[in-house]
Amino acid sequence: GLYTDTARFLTRFCGTEKLFALFANQTLCSLPIYFVPLDSSEPIVVQKYERLSDGFWDVPLKKKVEYTDTRFSNAARKNLDRINGALSKHWFDLEIDDAEMRNLNQEIAGKNKSNSSHIDLSRRRLTRIFANREFTEGGRFYGGWWQNIPKRYRSKIIINGKRTVEVDFSGLHPTILYALRGVAVDRDPYDIGLPNVPREVVKIAFNAMLNAHKTLRNWPQSLQSKSVSITWTELSDRILDANAEIESAFYSGFGLRLQFEDSELAERVMLRFVDELHGVPILPIHDSFIVHSGYETALKDVMVSVFKERYGVDISLKARVFDTPENLRDMPTTKDLRELLSYANIGHELRLEAFRNL
Repeated sequence: GLYTDTARFLTRFCGTEKLFALFANQTLCSLPIYFVPLDSSEPIVVQKYERLSDGFWDVPLKKKVEYTDTRFSNAARKNLDRINGALSKHWFDLEIDDAEMRNLNQEIAGKNKSNSSHIDLSRRRLTRIFANREFTEGGRFYGGWWQNIPKRYRSKIIINGKRTVEVDFSGLHPTILYALRGVAVDRDPYDIGLPNVPREVVKIAFNAMLNAHKTLRNWPQSLQSKSVSITWTELSDRILDANAEIESAFYSGFGLRLQFEDSELAERVMLRFVDELHGVPILPIHDSFIVHSGYETALKDVMVSVFKERYGVDISLKARVFDTPENLRDMPTTKDLRELLSYANIGHELRLEAFRNL
């Protein structure tokens, strides 16, 4: 169907078989390389949030608003142009076969609400989205296709055909909060002395309390499906007691300010790669980064250095080294040329070849 209220929703078109026939001489997996989005969109966006309830639509809307450029926004735009310029010179893909790619696209289409219903590998250009006109809240980087795939597929991301590693800051927002108050935290801030409550539950609750503008009386939606032997009030009180030094940040809406802080860190990390490592591609996912596995040590050094420069304290990191994907792990080695050439016909190999030729 076609919904034409473009003031609120994107208009979508679906090609017919007749249209696809015009590209009979091209493999579909190469089209993302040849047909890339125009780079004319504004890379710095200010976006407000509101909910529309008109009896038919009931979805959270993200409304772009006009803003006046400042010295900060002008500098952020120039920095983002440099980062996007570096990304545009490389190809990022998923090391999966064509059948699994189709299954993944079907999964995304089934969950689709407002984003594209398939993976658009040409989406390699980032945008910074702020939550106020003063550019002090939000500011995270969005737009890369790798940010919108199910988390379990991150291990299959490849850069220029090479396998990758993901490194993220451990306990980033709590560590920033303590640092802003002049306190160096030497423990896991998500460890609140409740062994029966999973750390992930505490982390989600912790961040929900930072984002909320008033005290929550019930479980946040992101935790309603979790089963823990404690009430929400008990968990909230325990988090507050265990983090008394930063208690004033909870239930204050401070989360958007922390997103700004982590976005500034991300910008600095990516610029260091542009300037010092000659544009080695680095894929941001808010508080983590994906790089070619050979740059794991360099990424860790840059992340620790950038954090120490901004806050004057150290921070721990977590690395996830991505092994050979399961669908390829059991493939027998061979010297048969025909078998080797058949692997070269897998979609991600063809796309990389098309990108290099382009």
